[in-house]
Amino acid sequence: MIRRVGSPIIDFLHQLEDFQKRLWLKKRFVLETHYCIALRMFAEIADESERDELISEVSGNEAQRTEWEQLGVFGLVADENESLFQESESATDLLDTLPSLFIDTKHFTLEFEHRLLQAISKLDDFSDGVLVNAENFQGLAFLGKRFSRQVKCVYSDPPYNTGGDGFAYKDNYSHSSWQTMFSDRLSLAKPLLCSDGISLTSINDIELANLRFLLDTQFGIDNRIGTVVWKGATDNNPTRIATEHEYVVCYANDKAELEPVWSTADSDAKQIMLTKYSDLAESGMDLHELRANFAEFCKAQRETLGDLYRYRRIDAKGPYAARRNMENPGKKGPTYDVIHPVTKKPCDRPFWGWRFSESTMEQLLSEDRIIFGENEKKIPELKVHLVDVRFPLRSVVYMDARKGSNNLERLFGSRDVFKNPKPVEFLNTLLPFVTDLRSIVLDAFAGSGSTGHAVIDRNREDGGNRRFILIEMGKHFDSVVLPRIKKVSFQSEWKSGRASRFPTQEEVDRSPRIVKYIRLESYEDTLNNLDKLFDEDSPARKSSRELPKEMALDYKLRYMLDMESRGSQSLLNVEGFADPNAYKLQVKIPGSDASREVNVDLIETFNWLIGLRVEHFAAPQTFDAKFERPTDPELPEDQQTRLCVKGWSGPDEKGRLKYGTFKQCDDKPDNTPAKDRPWWFRKIEGWVPKNLSDPDGPRDKILIVWRRLTGDLEKDNLMLDCFFQQNRISTRDFEFDTIYVNGSNNLPNLKRDEETWKVRLIEEDFHRLMWDVQDV
Repeated sequence: MIRRVGSPIIDFLHQLEDFQKRLWLKKRFVLETHYCIALRMFAEIADESERDELISEVSGNEAQRTEWEQLGVFGLVADENESLFQESESATDLLDTLPSLFIDTKHFTLEFEHRLLQAISKLDDFSDGVLVNAENFQGLAFLGKRFSRQVKCVYSDPPYNTGGDGFAYKDNYSHSSWQTMFSDRLSLAKPLLCSDGISLTSINDIELANLRFLLDTQFGIDNRIGTVVWKGATDNNPTRIATEHEYVVCYANDKAELEPVWSTADSDAKQIMLTKYSDLAESGMDLHELRANFAEFCKAQRETLGDLYRYRRIDAKGPYAARRNMENPGKKGPTYDVIHPVTKKPCDRPFWGWRFSESTMEQLLSEDRIIFGENEKKIPELKVHLVDVRFPLRSVVYMDARKGSNNLERLFGSRDVFKNPKPVEFLNTLLPFVTDLRSIVLDAFAGSGSTGHAVIDRNREDGGNRRFILIEMGKHFDSVVLPRIKKVSFQSEWKSGRASRFPTQEEVDRSPRIVKYIRLESYEDTLNNLDKLFDEDSPARKSSRELPKEMALDYKLRYMLDMESRGSQSLLNVEGFADPNAYKLQVKIPGSDASREVNVDLIETFNWLIGLRVEHFAAPQTFDAKFERPTDPELPEDQQTRLCVKGWSGPDEKGRLKYGTFKQCDDKPDNTPAKDRPWWFRKIEGWVPKNLSDPDGPRDKILIVWRRLTGDLEKDNLMLDCFFQQNRISTRDFEFDTIYVNGSNNLPNLKRDEETWKVRLIEEDFHRLMWDVQDV
């Protein structure tokens, strides 16, 4: 009896679990795509008349100006009387005076966005950041094709599992659940790392052991680099041991690919000293005055300068210090004589002999790099100039964690917009060692956006062109992360939520140019759009009613969920591809039980699914046409007519209406408004690597053509031919390696290899890639 009842229950639960797993692993639709574009990018638009028209639209956009006011750009400078700039300034004036200010395309019409993106060539080359509003597992899975083996540093700040610190995410997992949660995300992030990539993970004592076990498993023990201890708090509460620290655990993707020594020439204290020295040197004072003034400055700033206080002496090259590292370390070194310049006697040697060869010592003496004592009894010291000093990444960092909240108070006028943010200064202690000037930094637990902020600051420090990817699911994506990136991209100094000054030219040159942000469909949205499931009138349900009793039961226990959910919007209804702009989902409104209908961005979704690097994003083109069926003697006698395009109308490359004929006739289509023309096309050009494991290697040139289908296959395909001719595209030449088109077509095709063709259906690859979960 138990077996008879239990077996069907087990079968149904197995079906249910498999179905839920498939829904969880499915790649997500892009629900929204917007671009934050710096005003200076308008200078990149070659067509002056188009540039002027676009700038004029920016000038008249009240929603954009309202956002600038809310961001604090229309603020006051320090004296609280001088306006940073007037709200009434034209967009042209803003372009000249505030070129690092972002516009957000969400405030503009789709037509404006399309024209602007079309006007900016090499779109991906100018994109300095990507923000993804999604659950991080889904976000990481979605990024796989586009950023495989390209990320230099993955920084993770997962829940510490304290359960009581006001953390923005679930923070009371069991240890095994925490391990599963982080292991799943780590397994998706690791393939994004380049061969010399670095994983940095913040954690405290609660999950440290579990974290190390996971990292050992994923990266291998041999790729351990070390652990940084961050002393960021002072705990005066009565306890056994006051916990005042946390950790950053560091692993390499492949330690053999890393530099053997990590060091950086940058330090805030060093910069303070070099700037002061430069100011004094340019003032025209003699060396004696320069030394006295610099020594006085260093004494006043001793606490700030820390260990660098010893570089308070000056010679003609700048600040220097004496180092007692002349002794050969650990074994016998050379024992030649070094003559004291005054007494002319050999100086005392270190116990183990000299560190340097005799020829190197002679070079150091000629360069005035050796410091002698009053007589030969003092062992000489090495002169090291501050400008040449490099710093290691030390295993213990002392920095007040409250700096993170201070960052937010300056940007937003409140410390409480996000709990426990990471200080930008702490992240910038790490970034110089784990990134180079053109690195990509990924943070899938973005929190308040500190990592993106740190990357922007780092680029401004050293002139780098690092890019950042932030994934965040919380509601604060819109209230904290996005406005934070907009603010710090404008300029770096803020006070009480308002800009403190104009950006410098160097800030402008080193600020982000384009930051794209996208929102992905959630797991809940997927469930809520299973509109075909349990539909009594669906073909699958009707067919199941005709099955014999035992087969009908087997169908319900094993196959029903899969069969009856097919064609649901969230599971990819390819019939909806007939109009790429009208694929809709019901999306839950955050914080309520209500939902709203949104248009899915199929174009953007497909770009991500194939990993496209976008080079040109054309604005849509619409066409009208008239047709005829002339007699064709080449056809069989009973089929002597073939539909032909008599004439068509549509835009040229500048959007101006033009006419075309494929037969000599004067019968032109009517001058129909663009929105009412039945045939709509949009093309995207770009490339993908031939091999995902070699993203900088050989490329496949890609063309994607989306079109709106009318339901008349013959006319639709004739207009597709017209579009290709109008845009001088041929499937037979070698301009593109792969051409994607939605909808059945009769374009001439070429076979690339045994399995793939040059012209491919978008629907087929869309479905394959959306459900490709082998690496997830």
